[in-house]
Amino acid sequence: MPGHDGYETCRRLKAIPALSVVPVIFMTAPDEPEQKLRAFEAGAVDNITKPVRVPEVLARTAAHLRIRQLQAQIQDELTMRLEAEGLLRQSLDLGMLLADQNRWIIFNTRLAEALLHKHYPNFGGRTLPVEFESGASGLTLRRFADGDRLDLGMFIVNEDSAELGPGAWLAINLTSHEA
Repeated sequence: MPGHDGYETCRRLKAIPALSVVPVIFMTAPDEPEQKLRAFEAGAVDNITKPVRVPEVLARTAAHLRIRQLQAQIQDELTMRLEAEGLLRQSLDLGMLLADQNRWIIFNTRLAEALLHKHYPNFGGRTLPVEFESGASGLTLRRFADGDRLDLGMFIVNEDSAELGPGAWLAINLTSHEA
């Protein structure tokens, strides 16, 4: 590596998005702890001490490749779950939310979030307002799917409307025929 040492090479590899996930293992002399630290700072995942023992190198390499494979699987699953949750939020036409006994919102549709922001201007997006279940805010609430669970509550949230004429139907995107 004319002009570059291993640390610089590692940093350059880690700066390339496609190569940044490749595990890099350094090899150093046993009495060079500062070089080991520099290797980790440059992006190394491990350090093998000289003299090299082939079975150790093979075992460490296999372990780091397996760790990388598992990380990729976890990232793929997380990405897929987040995309599915996003699609679910977009596809649900009802204002629905799921909250735990501490009023912490676990899941909500976009409509439920919009209604909460509209009727509770100080709504922070994470916990339900204290007066939420009273229905005094202009929202109609229906507890849904209670079952035997006391730790979770699922709510269908609708906006109260004194008018049930065409304006009310248009507000929820129904044509007169659909209404």
